[in-house]
Amino acid sequence: MIGFRLAQVEDAQDIGTLIEQCFQDSSSANIRQIQESLAPAEGRAVSLAVNDAETVGFVAGFTTLSPEGVQRWEIDLGFSRLKQRPRRCRIKGQATR
Repeated sequence: MIGFRLAQVEDAQDIGTLIEQCFQDSSSANIRQIQESLAPAEGRAVSLAVNDAETVGFVAGFTTLSPEGVQRWEIDLGFSRLKQRPRRCRIKGQATR
């Protein structure tokens, strides 16, 4: 059964593997940058989907500015299914306070 939990610095390698698979971009899978992004900070959060002990997905939410200068949340989703090609999705929306 798949469960969800907040990501920790120790999860950086698993997240990097999923980024490489989902986004087909090894340059975005820099483990040091992922570890830094997992440090607690306002305006960002990362959660994992875990099946037994295997990390099978992540959701990373962070604030950005729109071209008009409006703060908004951007969410990156990445997940893998056994024996299937990993999926990816990017969602953008306006931040609310």
